[in-house]
Order: sequence, then structure tokens, then C-alpha cells
Amino acid sequence: MNELTKSELSNLLFKVSVKAIHELCNGSEDPLFIQESIEYYSRTRPILELLQIMNIDNISNSEKEIEFILSPNYLEKNRYIALTNYLNELKWIFKLPNYESDYEHDYEDEEGAVSWLSRGQVEIISINNETLQMDLATFQSTV
Repeated sequence: MNELTKSELSNLLFKVSVKAIHELCNGSEDPLFIQESIEYYSRTRPILELLQIMNIDNISNSEKEIEFILSPNYLEKNRYIALTNYLNELKWIFKLPNYESDYEHDYEDEEGAVSWLSRGQVEIISINNETLQMDLATFQSTV
């Protein structure tokens, strides 16, 4: 059994975070709609299947820091894995960078939503050492 590294975990959390943002925005690829959806939900704690948003810091119109945890739905469905690996203590921030748009040029020159989201970064802010003892394949199979 291969233990999980922080880098592997960050990559997996990045993927599920982007997927959750797409779910939050009903799959929209319009950067403005994504920004507005994130701002709309900044006062609530929506559950997005696997994840729950705990907090959103609106740093600027497009720059956001979204704090995620695994949702109660995920923890219930995967309770054995979640309890033995302390997944309920896992918390991270998805840092969404400033959206780069060029209003003076054609719309085609603007950065798309996929490119924008792919520039995001994950910062793990709470993790139990037992979580890193978990096998990557096991965790991947649950998300």
C-alpha cells in the first residue's frame, strides 16, 4: 500500500474543487457567471455532492479563496474510510486567481474559464497525519 503524499492529495483536491465550482455554476464556462455564482453563495455553506463550501473570501471581482471540506454526504457514504483516516478533519482553500481579461481586444483573446480555473491553487489548511497514511487509489475511488 502506497501512502498518500501531500502533493498527490493537493492534486486530487484541486480536481474535486474545480468539479465542485462547475457544479456550483451549473456547468457554465462563462467566467462572469462563475464569479457571480461564487459571490452569490459566499453567505451560505452549500453542499456540492462531495464537498461543502465553508467560507468564500472575495478578494476582488474575480480573485477568490474558497474554503472546502468533505461534505456530510460524502462522510456518511464513505464513513469507514472517513473515520479510519480522519477525513472529517481535512480542510483546504482553493485559491482562484484574478481573471485576466483584455477589454480593448477581441473576446477571442480573453482567457477562458477553463484556463482561469486551471491557474487555481490548493492550500491544505487542516489535515490529520492519519489521512496521509491512506492509499491514493482508495481515496480516488471514493471521489
